[in-house]
Amino acid sequence: MAWERWRSEGGGLYRHVWLLEPAPLPIVSDGVHADPRLGEGGKGVSRPTSR
Repeated sequence: MAWERWRSEGGGLYRHVWLLEPAPLPIVSDGVHADPRLGEGGKGVSRPTSR
């Protein structure tokens, strides 16, 4: 596989995000999984879930 600038083995992708949640949201120690979707209003995540 050719080396690609954005890829890191096992590191995942890291981006600045804003979490907009009206109620308290507990986050587990291992983090969250977010499935990005492209909708009519632009890019976003429907709802992050704990792993």
